[in-house]
Amino acid sequence: MLIITKLLFIGFFAAMMQATSQTSSPTKSQLGIECIADMQLPVYRGIVWHAGITGTVKATIILGSNAKPLSINVQAAHPGLSDFVKRSLMTATFVGRCADQAVGMTFAYKLVGGPDAEPGNEIRLRDPSTFEITAHPSIPITEPALKRR
Repeated sequence: MLIITKLLFIGFFAAMMQATSQTSSPTKSQLGIECIADMQLPVYRGIVWHAGITGTVKATIILGSNAKPLSINVQAAHPGLSDFVKRSLMTATFVGRCADQAVGMTFAYKLVGGPDAEPGNEIRLRDPSTFEITAHPSIPITEPALKRR
């Protein structure tokens, strides 16, 4: 429920950004979340979470004339984060007024608190195009002890 509420807030914020930016044409430095029509945020899950990968990912999406991604460039210190974010961005859709332009976003991944069986993702919008995703570390996965014969 908390994640849905946060995503609704992000959607509301993006709609407000779109409404206020319609009075002037966007510049390259302004393009960010106001260009998002629909995007599932790449929150901690799966192997990225279990492996305890942290770091920042800077993504640049080059949009074509139909506002669909032509290319997605991601830069991250860990290749696991690069692939994870790129796969998520491949399914995002963007508003038509951002066609033929570059859209930039940053995702900051942090693990905080004690280990837990679930990530308990929390998402914060830190500036117009930076998402901070925090989660609890995963409980370590251990192999069962081998039985002696």
